[in-house]
Amino acid sequence: MYSLFTGWSNGVCAGTGDCLLTLAANSSVTANFAYDAAHQVQIDGTATYYSALQTAYAAASEGEIIKLWATAYNESLDCSRPVTVTLQGGYDSSYAGIIGDPVLNGVLMITDGTVVFEGFSIQ
Repeated sequence: MYSLFTGWSNGVCAGTGDCLLTLAANSSVTANFAYDAAHQVQIDGTATYYSALQTAYAAASEGEIIKLWATAYNESLDCSRPVTVTLQGGYDSSYAGIIGDPVLNGVLMITDGTVVFEGFSIQ
């Protein structure tokens, strides 16, 4: 769900284009995927994506909603700006619906401003 197709290997297909097989005998091909970390955080109403919570928080303006995929974020988050932001989590890869809770695996520090958490776990 949070992956990007990176290409074909291990068979008659190569590259990232279409793979058309004519099966006259046993054949195999491997489709390769990589986690799409570049799009896992988005400031609502923008077409700008972030790979880290901290980067999105630093870019957010007063009152903005930071949307998060339903995945684990292995980082610490230092909220030290005089703004109010909402971290709203659990989205699918297209940000169309809530499918679970994001998890912050790190330290959360709030020393200024207000952070509202919606659908969010901290471990």
